[in-house]
This record gives sequence, structure tokens and C-alpha cells, in this order.
Amino acid sequence: AGSTREKGEHPDRMVVQSIIVETAGRLEKNKPRAYGGAWSLKSSILGTANAITRSGPVAVTSNTDYKFGGWIYSTGTAGYAYVDLGDVAGDINLVATLKNQWQYVEGSWNSGNNTSVALRCITSAGINGAAWFDNVALYAANLIPNASFEVVDTLGVVVEEANAANWTEGVNH
Repeated sequence: AGSTREKGEHPDRMVVQSIIVETAGRLEKNKPRAYGGAWSLKSSILGTANAITRSGPVAVTSNTDYKFGGWIYSTGTAGYAYVDLGDVAGDINLVATLKNQWQYVEGSWNSGNNTSVALRCITSAGINGAAWFDNVALYAANLIPNASFEVVDTLGVVVEEANAANWTEGVNH
């Protein structure tokens, strides 16, 4: 499984470009609708079956915090389009909630004892419209406390912008 950096992305953010090793349902590489680059993955299955595309194993470091996410464009009014980590311990399902527009979904995951993981793009049984997936990525989480220099409450809302929490201001800068 290789990876590449997408244009304009953070240098530590690697977009997974693994060989697709398992596909159930109708998922295909698609050119007309891509968020970044020229291609995306399209799911056009409708009805009672899930459509799942799984990457090959992606190496991770055990007991490490990661961010996982990607772009999803869903046209259905029923069912779900989402990405997940293949049902490993602590797996998160990142579900697109917006319709007819690209939506970035992201979550945090700790690798625990895992040394590899398979990323999946899924449309659930009952989806009634096509969905596209693009720029799915897994990368080590930023370990710098408050890298955005803001004070936020427990809900993640910025409550103070003047003083950055967990940083000491220098002098003569």
C-alpha cells in the first residue's frame, strides 16, 4: 500500500492509495465527480445490500493516536454513505449527513495493539442514491497542544481568541 500527498494538504497528511482488495456491491473508479485530483470512488448500488470497498492493509504504529477522514458526496435521501476502519477495536463510522455536496468527515482513533488497519468506503443497505468517496486519509494526530492558538470550551466552541491556552508568549517578538 502506497500513499501520496494531495496538493495543498498538510505535509504530514498522507492520502491512502491502497490497492482495493475487496469489493462487495457496485463500486467503481469514477472520473466525472472528484473532490481532488481526477478520480473518485463511486457507489451506485441501490436497495437491500451494502456496498463495501476495502483497502489493503495500511501499516500503523501501535498505541498511537490517528486522525481518519475523507470526502463524501451523497445523493440519497435514505441510507448512509460512510468510511470506517474495518471493524477493528475502537472503529469509528464517519457518516456523511449533507446531501448533494461534498462533505469532509473526520474522527480520531487510537491504534491500541493494532499494527495495520483496512480502510473501508461503504454505502448501507437502503441507500437510494449514488455516493462518491475521495481523498480518504489516515494520519498521525497532531500532538502539539492547541496548535490553532484558541481557547475552546468542552463542546469545541471558541470562547477566547486573544490568549492561546497552553502556550507561553515570548518577549520582543
